[in-house]
Amino acid sequence: MLLLVEGGDGTGKSTLVGDVTDTLREMYPGDTVEVWRKGPPKSHPIEEYVTPLLSYQPGRRHHIICDRWHIGELVYPKIFGRTSQFDAETFAYVESFLKSRGAYLSYIQRDHVDVINTLTTRGDDLVIAEQAIPILLAFQRGYRASTLTKSTSHVMQPDLAKWLIAEAARAELKAKTYNNEDTRT
Repeated sequence: MLLLVEGGDGTGKSTLVGDVTDTLREMYPGDTVEVWRKGPPKSHPIEEYVTPLLSYQPGRRHHIICDRWHIGELVYPKIFGRTSQFDAETFAYVESFLKSRGAYLSYIQRDHVDVINTLTTRGDDLVIAEQAIPILLAFQRGYRASTLTKSTSHVMQPDLAKWLIAEAARAELKAKTYNNEDTRT
């Protein structure tokens, strides 16, 4: 399965990614489980968000959980005043490619006061508390723009990791069907 976990800084994404990873390893001990983390792009968005996944095929007992993927590139250039090559056409292409791989997008929401408290308490090398609300709003817009199979979650939901695994497995199965692959594996 290919699970993309997106959301603002301090929302609990990394904690959730850890929970999903542990749960997957428990549920499917023979499967490969990888966690990929994305930061600011170092190359063109196609190289960043498509090329690493070219060999990935849904339903092959290989699970990739992304602690951020492409939605952040809709957010951070505006927040930090940097340029980006992630235009509307490239975004549409990346989304289409991700759909073909059965990607499931989980957007993590958290109350802005809690996010600000988390950022203030833990500190951050890049984001300051005053940027929390603009970042959260930009991630909401990016989530709404996405055409992937997706859900909005709160990290405090009980059994969220198991629920996300089940939802991502459904998206993976749909991609296998669209790719005319044998769905009995």
